[in-house]
Amino acid sequence: MSKVLLEGLLLFVFYALVLLVSFKDAITKFYPATDLWVILAHSQSFNPGSWFLEGYREYFTLHGELSYQVYHYVRPVFNFLTWLLYELSGGRFYLFPVAGLLFHALSSALAYGFVRRFVTGSRGPALLVSFIVFTFPEGAGLAYSWDFAQDTIAFTLLLAALTLYLSGRKGLAFALNAVGLLTKEQFLLFPVLTGLRELFLRRYGWAAAFLLSAAVYVLYKLAVFGAVGSEKTVGLDGSAPSKLPFVPLVLVNLELYFFHGFSLTETVKLVWENSSVFDKLGLILNALSLFMLIAGLALRRVSPFLGGFAVVYDAFPLLVKTSLGGVNLRFVLYGRFFTLAAVAELLKSRPALLYGFLAAVLLVQLHTLFLLGGFSGLASVYAAFREECRVLAEELKACSRGGRVYLIGKDACFNYGVKGVAAVLGLRGEVVPVFNFLTRKPAYELLKLKNDGLELRVKLRSLAEFFGHTANMSPERVFKRAERDGRTLRVKKEGVVYEIKLAKECKELKPSCRVEEFKIKISLKDNDAVFLVNDRRSSCVYASTQGSTASGTGLKTY
Repeated sequence: MSKVLLEGLLLFVFYALVLLVSFKDAITKFYPATDLWVILAHSQSFNPGSWFLEGYREYFTLHGELSYQVYHYVRPVFNFLTWLLYELSGGRFYLFPVAGLLFHALSSALAYGFVRRFVTGSRGPALLVSFIVFTFPEGAGLAYSWDFAQDTIAFTLLLAALTLYLSGRKGLAFALNAVGLLTKEQFLLFPVLTGLRELFLRRYGWAAAFLLSAAVYVLYKLAVFGAVGSEKTVGLDGSAPSKLPFVPLVLVNLELYFFHGFSLTETVKLVWENSSVFDKLGLILNALSLFMLIAGLALRRVSPFLGGFAVVYDAFPLLVKTSLGGVNLRFVLYGRFFTLAAVAELLKSRPALLYGFLAAVLLVQLHTLFLLGGFSGLASVYAAFREECRVLAEELKACSRGGRVYLIGKDACFNYGVKGVAAVLGLRGEVVPVFNFLTRKPAYELLKLKNDGLELRVKLRSLAEFFGHTANMSPERVFKRAERDGRTLRVKKEGVVYEIKLAKECKELKPSCRVEEFKIKISLKDNDAVFLVNDRRSSCVYASTQGSTASGTGLKTY
């Protein structure tokens, strides 16, 4: 056993013990939340046919034909791991956070070995980079959550594949490439970049093999799903990005195109016009990474080659912040690793600069972790959220009478995974998302309560807020299917009518239109219920032949 491998194993054991001890209570309190509901619903039984041929096609289409059409997720490896852990735990959930945390520990240890062998050759910088990966707060937190552990797993596979590839074990790297592609679509960068590198090195056999695997993956998605990416999401203000011609599929644009359908031109425009100075700085760093990539391929150097991975993995959070209103920190972590590795190699001839740079990054990160109370404090935050979700799920289950359960309120626990809640909880009826107050406390009034339904009035300022709170309704699809009567817009779905009175100046339908009044009308059949969530308190509304009941709503009734 080589010295580097032994040191990496010892680091893995150390990291794993730290995480498992720190998250001990959080592991026992783990409960499904967010995306895990729907992932688990489709992974409770062994069903590779669905995992390969259906993928995540219907997982997140929360509002049927009114939703964005999501085609691009196909992750059978993650489906398989979810099924395996669920089976091994006897239908419970505690193995999910354990596995996620172990993958985070493994990726942090692999980072050490990777930098030590292929970047600096020195133990000090490799340890610093490994600690930076390990102590990134959201890295451990999202791995614990499991629904986002697929990113940690893909990152671990990517480090392993790169290590094998640069060690000359290209056959094993190629095999791991297939596993990675079926774990997370961002892995597509591995066969593309390695294939191009082999091409520049005039090793045409391996170049063809890696590039062909990327092409087969794309053709597979086209053949099975009829599309490679998804519909373009809207900007934070609800406006659609400008419909500029697609840039040809150059390397830097591959992941953005395949993940969200944006061309590089559109991405730059979105980020530059709608983002903070930090995002603009990130975009400039991405451009520098692209330069490093081109230089690395031309000069046959490892460090600029790594910069190519940073191009995409660092660009993605900028797109998410602009288009969805939230920074996707797990991609910041992975992009930053490749940036750090590239910088470390470039500075290895100047040890003082290298140690100073890495130490500064680590100190800033440790300060953030310290403010959170260390890993134990971070674990407490995640455990509290999971416990809240468990209570809310049990209340929803008690609310169900076998029919539909319409979900309204401030809900971070179900959110995009709501279509899987009924299957995981064993409900006979489905859970229908109606309105989710994602950014502020619920502000609704109960206007009418009668035998066959209820009517709510909600305060909204614009149509953009409406689309934000319905999670994944597509403005284009809604405008095409909505009924308009003068200034009143009616949107119908599954027993729900959204009635929107627009401001006088709104002549043309667009997300920026101001809203004067907004009502939600729900028709309830026998055994249907409305589940209202209001600042951690829930309430049920039922249809009844003896008169409707609204247990504990605490809402003003007109």
